[in-house]
Amino acid sequence: MVEVLVPARGGAGAVGDDGGGLVELAEFDAVRPQLVVVLGATAGQAVFGPSFRVGVSRGRPLEAPAGWRACGLVPTFLATVHPSSVLRPRTPD
Repeated sequence: MVEVLVPARGGAGAVGDDGGGLVELAEFDAVRPQLVVVLGATAGQAVFGPSFRVGVSRGRPLEAPAGWRACGLVPTFLATVHPSSVLRPRTPD
């Protein structure tokens, strides 16, 4: 498991100017994972851009963003809620 923290916008080695979010690819290039699990909306938006919604994408394989394909990294992506979300109080619908 590799945890990747979202860098400040415009950091060196970041992918995201094409609308596909913002994330460092150097760590992924070293590890070459077959599966990337995106935990929560913040991580999802860093990888897939601001329109990403966990509720819509949760639990199904997602296509790699264009910046990842351009770098030769094409793992399977899977999105789910962040584990800390279970600690938040639920509001009645």
